[in-house]
Amino acid sequence: PGPIVSLEPVPTTGPATPNPTPAAPTPGPAGTKLVSADTVEITVPEDWEVDKVETSLISLITTGGGQLYLESTILDTTVTPQQILQAQLENRQASFPDVRICREEGDADLPNGPAGRSVILCYTTTTQSGNSFPVTVYLQAGVTDGGAVVYFLKVYARDDRWDAVVEEVVPVFDSIVWKLLPAG
Repeated sequence: PGPIVSLEPVPTTGPATPNPTPAAPTPGPAGTKLVSADTVEITVPEDWEVDKVETSLISLITTGGGQLYLESTILDTTVTPQQILQAQLENRQASFPDVRICREEGDADLPNGPAGRSVILCYTTTTQSGNSFPVTVYLQAGVTDGGAVVYFLKVYARDDRWDAVVEEVVPVFDSIVWKLLPAG
């Protein structure tokens, strides 16, 4: 297993499910709430917005305007963490012509999860109103059961909010529970 990698970008040269109604978050310790899907859960500050909860995923909006996304699922096939990250890169390249790797892919343990890989991408996005701004996205993926069970974490923020969002999300990583992770 590799180390948990820093979320700091370093410049370099280089199947859909229906949207069920999210379950109401459960109160956690004072000032927090438990957000739970069938395959993953996390305890976050009370003032974070629950964007989406589905069978295998949770999407949260932090008070700093960033996004924390967690997903864990069982596949009918097998994949590697590298394939998952490559698919994420290709997906963004199709939509954002200036996407670049800001920190090369490397080994990284998912918080409370399996060994995996991570990468940081940077690109410019445009809102529906036409405003453009640079963003940073941290992607981390791991697998178990020979690659049939996937664990995925994403942190997304505008560049000008990145440091504040990282300060918000890193402390909640310890509360992630990957429910499909084999015991032990």
